[in-house]
Amino acid sequence: GLTVIYSPNNIPKLQGASLVIYDCPPAIEVAAAAEPDLWLVPADGRMALTDLGNVLEEMADAGGDIWVVLNKLDTAGKRALTAAKNAVKQIPNVHVWGEPIPDSAAIKRGGEYLKPVWEVPYGKGTDGERAVVDLCDAVLVHLGLLRRR
Repeated sequence: GLTVIYSPNNIPKLQGASLVIYDCPPAIEVAAAAEPDLWLVPADGRMALTDLGNVLEEMADAGGDIWVVLNKLDTAGKRALTAAKNAVKQIPNVHVWGEPIPDSAAIKRGGEYLKPVWEVPYGKGTDGERAVVDLCDAVLVHLGLLRRR
C-alpha cells in the first residue's frame, strides 16, 4: 500500500512506516521531525541551494539519502544550470539528479491541475513527462522497488 501525505503546515509523525520519502524544499522544521529513507529536494534557484546548506546537517542526522532535483532552472540558461549543478556537486553526501525538470508548459499545467504531467492536457509525450518519469523510475530503482530498465 501507499499513503501520500500532503501537509505543508503540519508535519505528520510516521510511526512504523516501512518506507518514507520526503519530497520538499529544505526546511528546518521538516528536517528536525523526519526520519526518511530518501530526501528529494527540489532546487529552483540560488535561495533553495542556500536553504539546503542551512539544513543539510539536520537532514543528514535524520537519515536517508539526499537527492537534489534541479527544478525549472533551464529558464536562466545553460550557464546558470551548469553553475547550479556544479554548486550542488560540491556538497558532500548529496546526489544531484542528472536531468533537470524542464520549465515547460506541461510541467506548469501539472502544477495548475495538481496532477502528474502525463495526466494534464498536452502533457503526455513531452520532455516534462519524460524527465519526471525518469526521476520516478530512478527513485524506485534506488529504493529497490524496480529493476533498472
